Amino acid sequence: MKQDFLVASAVALAALLSLNTSLGGYAVVLFWHPLGSLGFLAIIGVLAYQKLYVSAAVLAAFCYYVYSRSAVRNTHDKRVMVEKMTDDMRFDPESSIDIQFAEGIAKHDPPNILASTKGPGPLLLYPPSDETLRSMSG
Repeated sequence: MKQDFLVASAVALAALLSLNTSLGGYAVVLFWHPLGSLGFLAIIGVLAYQKLYVSAAVLAAFCYYVYSRSAVRNTHDKRVMVEKMTDDMRFDPESSIDIQFAEGIAKHDPPNILASTKGPGPLLLYPPSDETLRSMSG
């Protein structure tokens, strides 16, 4: 049992040194490398096979901390990327009607009058006479 605690303290010391110094970024990169994450899992498996359970637990906790720390950063980056894409779409002339009108690309269609009269119709005088009001209201 004494050997387990010695190895666990060495693993914990290495983990703390890698996180509290400039090596923390390298630990994240190493963890996310396909062979690096498999290497961490293999080391945890070897420690458990050698019955060094505390050491395996300490290394698993370090791996979980690195994973959660980098996953939060990844989620934040994804949110920023989605918001940037939304803003880019707002100011894209191909998808924004406001930008199209501002640049003069889009124009209003001319009005299409369905019932056009040949000549000028009677004008409504104000105030209308009683006879005009009766003819308008039926």
